[in-house]
Amino acid sequence: MNRFSKQERICLKRDIDKLFRNGKYFFAGGFKCCYLYGNGHPVNRIMVSVPKKLFKRAVKRNLLKRRIKEAYRKNKALLPVAEAGCDMVIIYMGKDVRQSSDIENGIRELLGKLSALVSEMENGTEKNPVVPPDFPG
Repeated sequence: MNRFSKQERICLKRDIDKLFRNGKYFFAGGFKCCYLYGNGHPVNRIMVSVPKKLFKRAVKRNLLKRRIKEAYRKNKALLPVAEAGCDMVIIYMGKDVRQSSDIENGIRELLGKLSALVSEMENGTEKNPVVPPDFPG
């Protein structure tokens, strides 16, 4: 059964700070993703962010967060848990509210790309990912 439990969420401020400070960034499927391999937990953990700058109303932000979390829950098997899990922040980059099917396709693309990056890290053939200069960290 595909569940999205409490232990799969990033909650602590120190974990969030560490992720933004040491994480690597990439774009895929209309999302920006910051990830950090090796979180010391037996699961992959995520946090979802929808910018207030793009969506002023909390109703729309929460709708998008729910859709993203549901798409992740359905497709989290695409990102296998290695010896050490992976922390990630999924940041919505669109200017309009996308349908659930579009978000799910984007999450599949993002998880596929992240899976390839994590397998490169495990094998020691990591390339230098792009770190955007405008992001705090």
